[in-house]
Formats: sequence, C-alpha cells, structure tokens
Amino acid sequence: MYQAAENRYLEMKYNRCGKSGLLLPQISLGLWQNFGLEKPLDQQKEIITCAFDHGITHFDLANNYGRPAEGMAEKNFGRILHEELSAYRDEMVISTKAGYDMWPGPYGNWGSRKYLMASLDQSLKRMNLDYVDIFYHHRPDPETPLEETMGALSDIVRQGKALYVGISNYQAEEAKKAIEILRNNGTPCLIHQPRYNMFERWVENGLLDVLQEEGVAYRIIDVYNLQHLQPAEILKNSPAVIFPDRVAENLPQEIAMWLHDYLEQGGYSLIVYDAGSLNKREKHLGNAVFSSLLGFNYSTFKEDRRQAFHHGYLEFLTEEKRDFFQIPLGKTVDGVTLSGYHYGKLSYSMRNIEVQHALRDEDIYAWAVVEDGRKIPGIVKRNIGKGSLFYVNLPLGAMKIDADDLPLRAVLRTVLFNFAKVRHVLNVPDGKGGIVINWHIDSNVEWFFLPRMIREGLLRKNIPMSFHITAGDFRDNPGDEMGFMVTEYPGRDIALQLIPYGRIGSHGGWAHNWYGYGVEAGRLHDADIDKYISMNNEAIESVTKKKVTEYSAPIGVFPQPYNTKALDSMGVEVYYYTGDSGSSINRTFYNGEMVSEKVLAFPIVPSGLYASLGEMHELGHYDNEKVLTWLKSIPDYGRNNRTLRLFYSHPYDLDVYEETFFEFLDYLDEEEQKGSVAVMTMTDAARFLQKMLKTKYSFKNDTGLTVALSNPDGLEDITIAVPKKGLSVEKSPYLKLEEDNNYYYLTVKNYDKKELEIHFARM
Repeated sequence: MYQAAENRYLEMKYNRCGKSGLLLPQISLGLWQNFGLEKPLDQQKEIITCAFDHGITHFDLANNYGRPAEGMAEKNFGRILHEELSAYRDEMVISTKAGYDMWPGPYGNWGSRKYLMASLDQSLKRMNLDYVDIFYHHRPDPETPLEETMGALSDIVRQGKALYVGISNYQAEEAKKAIEILRNNGTPCLIHQPRYNMFERWVENGLLDVLQEEGVAYRIIDVYNLQHLQPAEILKNSPAVIFPDRVAENLPQEIAMWLHDYLEQGGYSLIVYDAGSLNKREKHLGNAVFSSLLGFNYSTFKEDRRQAFHHGYLEFLTEEKRDFFQIPLGKTVDGVTLSGYHYGKLSYSMRNIEVQHALRDEDIYAWAVVEDGRKIPGIVKRNIGKGSLFYVNLPLGAMKIDADDLPLRAVLRTVLFNFAKVRHVLNVPDGKGGIVINWHIDSNVEWFFLPRMIREGLLRKNIPMSFHITAGDFRDNPGDEMGFMVTEYPGRDIALQLIPYGRIGSHGGWAHNWYGYGVEAGRLHDADIDKYISMNNEAIESVTKKKVTEYSAPIGVFPQPYNTKALDSMGVEVYYYTGDSGSSINRTFYNGEMVSEKVLAFPIVPSGLYASLGEMHELGHYDNEKVLTWLKSIPDYGRNNRTLRLFYSHPYDLDVYEETFFEFLDYLDEEEQKGSVAVMTMTDAARFLQKMLKTKYSFKNDTGLTVALSNPDGLEDITIAVPKKGLSVEKSPYLKLEEDNNYYYLTVKNYDKKELEIHFARM
C-alpha cells in the first residue's frame, strides 16, 4: 500500500483561488489524454503518486478525458484513488468537467441541465466518489440559455455533488454573464480555466496587440469549440476568422471542413504560417490540416524540425499586388521586394512547403524567396464560394515581438477592413490619416540651418512638427564644442524660436555620437543612460519650460529594453524607432513581453534602404523628383488608409533638397486646407492612440443596429467605422459623418460625456 511522503508539503507553494477559502498548488496535474488505455496502469499510478509526494494536490479531469474511449481517465483515476490514495481523499482537490460530446443523441453534449446532471452522476460513478471538489462547465453552449446552465451548476452544489463550480473556455463577455448569474444564485464561481499552457500560449500572441492598436474588437474562440458551432451563426458576428501561428497545434481534421463551409457562406479567413501543422511534441504531421483548402502541403518534414524552416524575404509579384496589401511605397526595393532600414532585405523565418496543385498567378501575391533562391508561396489568396482564404507564410505573431511587424499589419488590415469589412475604431483623431514630421538636431551645425528654415518658410505654424535636440556642448568627444548647447546662445534662442512650430523633444543623451556609439558598444550602462538622458531632458526643459514627452535615439540605437523603461520613468510618451519600419505607431515588445504600456514607438518610413534625406543623397543618390514622389507618398498613404506614418531627417539635409521640401510643404498645405490630410507631432499621435486603446464598443442588433461607445477619458475625436451595407445612420448633433463606398465614418464632436449610443436603421 502506498505511503505518501512525509515532506510533501514542504516545498510546494499554495495560492488562494480567487476570493474563496480554497488553496490550490502552483502546479496541478491534468489527466487529459495520457491516462486512458494507451499507458500502463502502473505508469499512471507512478505519475499520480509522485505528483502527490511533491505537494501536487489538485487532480483535474473531465468526462471525456482518456483514450481510446471517453471516461477512461476518470475510471483509471478512480481505481488508483481507491487502491492507493483513499486515505488521503481529504488532502486532495479533484475536479471534473462536462460540455463536450460524451454519448450519442441530443442529451450527450453542450450545456443543458439534463446533460450536466447526468454527466456528473456518471463521472462520480466512474471515480467511485460521493462528490468532486470542483465541477466545471467545459465550454459555453450557444443554444442553451445561460441561466439554465448556471442554474444546473448551482443545484449541483446544493445537492452536495460538488463543493465548488467553475467555467472553462468562456470568452470575457460570456464569463462575465455566467459569473453574475452564479453570484445571484448564491453559488460563487470559483475559477475560470481557459486553454493556456506551455504549448498553447496563443493568448500572448502579438496579433492580439496589433488588433487592439488597429482598433479591432476580437473574440478568442477555442478551436475545439469552434468546430461545433454553426458557420452561419459565427458569420453573423464574425465576418473573419484568423488562425494565427502557434495556435491550436494538432488541430482536428474537422476544422478544415468547418472552415470550408464558413468560406462558402461568405466568410473570410487568414491562415498564418504553420497553424495546425505540429503536434504536441513539436513533431510534424504528414499533412497539414488546411492542405486541401490551400492547394499545398506546408508540412513536408515529419521529424527534424530544423529542416522544416528557412529564412527568406517577401517579393511581391507586381507593384499592384504590393499596393493590394497596403505596403507603403518606400518600404520596397525595386518596387516589389520588402526591405528594411539599414539592413537591406528583411529576413523572416518561413515554412518550407510543397505545392501539391498548380497555383495560378492570380492566387500568388508574394513569393517567399529562401536562402538557396527557391521561391515558395509567401502570401496566397484563394476564393472559395462567396468568401476568400488568405495564407501568409510568415510567423506574424513573432513579428510583433521580435521583428518588423509591417507585414502583419498590412495583411490584417487588408483582410479585415477591405474584405471582411469589420467594424473598427480608427487610431487617428477625426479618422483622418496623414504624416508626422520629425527633425533630429544633433550639433551646432544646425545653428545655421534652423533659422534659415524659419526665414524661408520651411517651418510653418499650420504644419506642426517634432524637433528633437541633443542638448550638450560636445558631439563626438568631450571638449570638441560641436554640441548644440541648448542652454547657451545661440542654441537657446533657436530652441525658443522653434516652440510655435511644434513640440521640442530629446535626441539621445547629451552628446549625439558619443552617447549613441557608447550605448551601441556597451560602454554606457544603465546608470549612464539614466544620467545622460536626464541631463538632456532637463536642459531642454529649462529653456522651453515644457515637459519633454518625445525622444529619438541617435544612430538608430533604439531604446528597448532598458532605455524604454528609463524613458517611462522620466515621463516620455513616445520615441522614434528604426525597427518596425513602415509601420504605424505601436507598443513595443522584448523577449515576448510588452516593454512599457506608457511609452509608444513610432517607426520610420524609409525609401528603400535609406530613411533620411541625407542618406538618400549620400548613399542612394536620389534625385529631387524621386525624393518628392516618396515624400508625397507618405501622407497619401496615411490619407488613403486612415492611419499615420512618420518621416524623419536632419535640418542640414535640406541643403540639397530645400526646393523639393518646400514643394512638399505646399502640397501638405493644399491637402490640409481640403481637410484630407492631418499633420501632427509624435506626442499628439501617441496621446490619441492611448486614448483609442481605452475605447470600448459593443453592438446590439434589434430592428436596426445600435453601437455603444465608452471611454473613461471621453469620446471627443474618436471615430468608428461601420460597414454601410444594409444600413442608414441616424443623424446626431454629436457626430460628424463621412463615408466612402464601404464604410460610414462617425466622429464624436462637442460631446463631454463618456458614453454614447449610435443608431442605424435597416434599409
């Protein structure tokens, strides 16, 4: 007979579960698929007793756990419990669940009272128990009233068959309602268990953060739930379904059939990278789940994971197909190859795939060109029924965290806004896109150029710009007197003259080249970074009498990770960034974690391999016409896509392109007067994005459509885009209305409350 280890509670930590009196171990043992008939009972016994010997007191089961037959995990656990652990029952927390398919017929699935009561009775019988400690509803039931399901859970507690109840795989809104019903029934919800583990970390995926930044409301649906939902029902509220990289590995084959039906009925879907092509041990499956839909198998190597991936870059077939996916003009080399600033063609990890059926040219939008020169599908679009399927051979979630996330945003915006036409909140004030202009002022060379810019109309009060100054008295080496010297004449007077033309921020730390190369080479460490950025900020603030809220790193030494945290502590709100070039303003990540919620990054838009006017002249030999085309393309892109992009340069760069830039400002003047383009500082853009991220909206379909907006900071200048199809909007004194062929754009104006409803009638 088994004897538990006497020291079993010495090392394990126990945390209180919610606001209950129950303590759960930091690690629980789930008995999903390895506790059926496939593993010897002695081995199962060894695992369970070893866990208990180490302080693991929570054993988590469900009615259909175990293979090959449902209920096997409960049977085996019950036997082991009876034979070995019965003396320790009161030291254990045993949980089980019901919600998935368990027996034939209409009463063996979902969330009816009949199913839940019967399933728990069966579970107790299999485990030879009088009660379980926790009983979960395993997933929401779209057909059964939530009151019935939660009422059954409450009665189960009253009957003494469970001490506590919980929910599993519920989305936020569903969970909120369920918890409220349980509370009103006098049966608090103890716990919510979503699918989240070492392998399925999809809730951390950078895709979700990008969706937030682009103003898209999303719903996370567990794929095991999804396959049981009717495509037509999903389509009513979710016109697009995304299968991101690293989500739901070992997808059931049924999901491909479900997706085909969803597309046939008019849905849109984005399949990213290797979704569904790996099993739990990171071994490759013989056939990827979506191979039949895509026309190729993207899992050709079954065992050696390293061989299944290559590095390469994206090359669009034509400039028209580049534009289709909203790639800014300057972001490509030779018009079609995605590029990066300072490092040429961007290299991404790509899935090696084998084309099973001939792909038509019209299906391929971009090739993934890998190291040996081979071309494999990179971005593919296929029409299926009334809908479209998009495939992207890039780890898009990783891009948000580790690389250039422009392709991620480009594809998502195209699929969601242009095709699926989802409702969204715009990330620009008044719903008006445009440009941010950022000048880097790094030395006393600018004593000549900045006054000249003012005299000759290259700075204009109706076109606000960001001016970032390196404030110290040297540039390359201490004592060289090449610094801007913002606290002394003439630097001080010039800085004061700039105030009416925008916002003055900080550029690096005290001495441009000395600081920048010092950080890059590791000669300046955390304390030095704090010291010199603080010195720079304080010098600027002593002159302008305004808080420094913007920052640019010299020589492209972007601030993360430590520098960003330092900027956060100093009250800086946004910085120029060379990493996600061509993208919109966003939050930055490092090693899979958001660096700061308060400090935003504003990437540059290069022209090919070069970003500033000086680089274009010295390295690229760009002529004036080419430069002007590129400059105009930035606000044009912002206008057409209702977003913002950033241009940066140095004032002394205008020595070559002065006439070109003057012509560009005239163009901006004209577009501003038309009301078609916005020009703002980095701080203004960052503050609005922060405000937008706090905006919540919901929809209610009745005789028409009601959109409910709320924001704790107010709704002024917030714009929501609602598809026009079948709707007409009711006029309101608090809304400014614009529209195009696809959307109503409704901007809140002259409204001082924090909540607003917008009503649409059905046509």
